[in-house]
Amino acid sequence: MDLQDFLYIVLALCAILFTSFLCWFLFQIIIIVRKLNTLLNEIKAQFERIDASLGYMKEKFHESSGYMQTLAENVKAYINRAIGRG
Repeated sequence: MDLQDFLYIVLALCAILFTSFLCWFLFQIIIIVRKLNTLLNEIKAQFERIDASLGYMKEKFHESSGYMQTLAENVKAYINRAIGRG
């Protein structure tokens, strides 16, 4: 076994180690991207729930504003009648 054979063995081992490192690195990147995707899906679900809650509150506000207008008109009429009697 001469020096050139030893060089080829070392280069083959380096190629194997580099390939192993590259596979490990890609695996770690894939895991990070998967966790990020899961996190973004959870955040999206939270925003959808918040949006639904705000829509519900807006709907209730619009419903109650109609009642408030009727109540204000009744109070105004009552005050006008009370002032007219007094």
